[in-house]
Amino acid sequence: GLIYEVIGENKVKIVQCIKDYPEIEVPEMVTNNNEVTYQVTSIGTKAFYGLTKLQTLFIPNSVREIGNYCFESCSALNSVILSDNLRFISSGMFKNCTALINVNLPDSLVSIRHGAFSGCKNLTSIQLPEGMKEIEDYAFAGNDISTISIPSSVKTIGRQAFDSNNAKTLTPRPGLA
Repeated sequence: GLIYEVIGENKVKIVQCIKDYPEIEVPEMVTNNNEVTYQVTSIGTKAFYGLTKLQTLFIPNSVREIGNYCFESCSALNSVILSDNLRFISSGMFKNCTALINVNLPDSLVSIRHGAFSGCKNLTSIQLPEGMKEIEDYAFAGNDISTISIPSSVKTIGRQAFDSNNAKTLTPRPGLA
């Protein structure tokens, strides 16, 4: 159900998911018909866009980059295990994933990009890793996050990053108030 594109020597990117399953585990390695093995290192823009059955997603540590709006509008997606090697949550990556309640953010994370989790109305809490530097505009807009702690490593928080949330407790890092 996954379509790949060769992007380098022994490396591929997932460009599209054409089969909507309740659970998808992205493979670390794939082998083509010529028996050449490739490492899956990235997932392209909108590759899983709008899948309505997808509930659980596992992304292996071989994946270092995920394109913008990759999982946008996956309406049943509620749990995601991300690669430990991601540095960015790309723009709109989980936008309008209305069932999303659980995402593990890797310690390698540096930035959550524009609108990455906007419209995830069932996302009530999220643990931001120490070492993160940036939360861009509208990153968590339109969620139901009630408690969030901003790590001391965060230097920039964009406009309306937490707009329309139910935040009862927002703990900023010292000097960011």
